[in-house]
Amino acid sequence: MLEDQYPFHLLLHKKLTGEINQSEELEFQKLMHATQENELLFHRMEDVYQKGIFNPRVKGQQSVFDRLSKQLDFEEGMPYNTFNRKLRKWQKWYRIAAVFVVLVSLVSMHYLNTSGSQHEVVKSEMIQKINPAGQKARINLPDGSVCWLNSESEIQFLSNFSDSSRNIYLKGEAYFEVAKDKSRPFRVHAPTMTVTALGTVFNVNSFQDESMEIVTLLEGEISVRCEDAFYGEVLPGVAVGYNKLLSASEKFEVNPNEAIGWKSGVLNFDDETYETIFSKLERWYGVKINISGHSPKELKYKASFQNELLSNVLESMRYGEKFDFKINGKNVEIKFN
Repeated sequence: MLEDQYPFHLLLHKKLTGEINQSEELEFQKLMHATQENELLFHRMEDVYQKGIFNPRVKGQQSVFDRLSKQLDFEEGMPYNTFNRKLRKWQKWYRIAAVFVVLVSLVSMHYLNTSGSQHEVVKSEMIQKINPAGQKARINLPDGSVCWLNSESEIQFLSNFSDSSRNIYLKGEAYFEVAKDKSRPFRVHAPTMTVTALGTVFNVNSFQDESMEIVTLLEGEISVRCEDAFYGEVLPGVAVGYNKLLSASEKFEVNPNEAIGWKSGVLNFDDETYETIFSKLERWYGVKINISGHSPKELKYKASFQNELLSNVLESMRYGEKFDFKINGKNVEIKFN
């Protein structure tokens, strides 16, 4: 079978129909970014599944479309914009239709590769932006959107977004101001959730060492797909969080300004344990904290600091639980009594 010969195509079909699981998603992303041909194939198939439109771009696609449509028992001369409706009606043909689109795309690949003098391929490369601890950055995206990337965070995106979507792959935390484009949904892919927007402002927190992944909406409207649930309408002042320890998500009201305080230099601790706080301090100030003595496991701390020195933050914290500290460049020694 064609699926056995081309594992990427099978994963691509699952991706487009929403049947892909987490491990398959990781393998799919790896294969998609492995070659330019795979990326181009994905974007063209996405056009068919999401828009119901397949525009013949090179010689040979029209005849292949007509021939395979007849073999699949679709109506002769069926317009491209009705393809998606027929696909939904004939659900038993989903896998065959996926193979059909693959074949059409492979034909286009052949002509694009053999007709360089007549057709120009717009090359797109994967861009990676990484911030080390203690550093934040503003990143201008290809569509005019703006991303503020927190410290110890990373995003990846194509240098030229596709005709049908705008995809960002995030590790860590980022704030997005999305340029409006109704024809191309803006998607942020985090380890356990995918956020979709057309034009809006939101913050995604997905640090690997934290138990919660949270997306907070400030303006507009978004949808969020978590590993366990889908939230089709999220409004401003609302967040969706996924608890990695419990493998469960929830939607709740928040103060959006607290979620994006980091962007303005505001460091918030909201009833957090000392263990979590020290991890945040390492990320925020770009230091390594070494702890000795008996650190309190259950004690929690609530405070807010804006553009404050690390020494002042630690001095304030030690009133709640006695400890001594010493700062030596990028190394911090903390000793609990």
